[in-house]
Amino acid sequence: MSHAECNRCWKEAQFLSMSFLNTQMCCDDCLTKERDHPKYKAAKEEEARQVRAGNYNYNPNIAVS
Repeated sequence: MSHAECNRCWKEAQFLSMSFLNTQMCCDDCLTKERDHPKYKAAKEEEARQVRAGNYNYNPNIAVS
């Protein structure tokens, strides 16, 4: 099974998913931490609105440290 590197913590992971805050592909640990970001809820809601409107390339481009 191949592994990929998290775009946020740079650790290898079996599975990556895209962040709701930007276009980084992240491991589960980083995505769990992301939920505590103050803009997470609004970014997730806006992403859903954008997809319903047909915009599948939406990027809020919110910085994550």
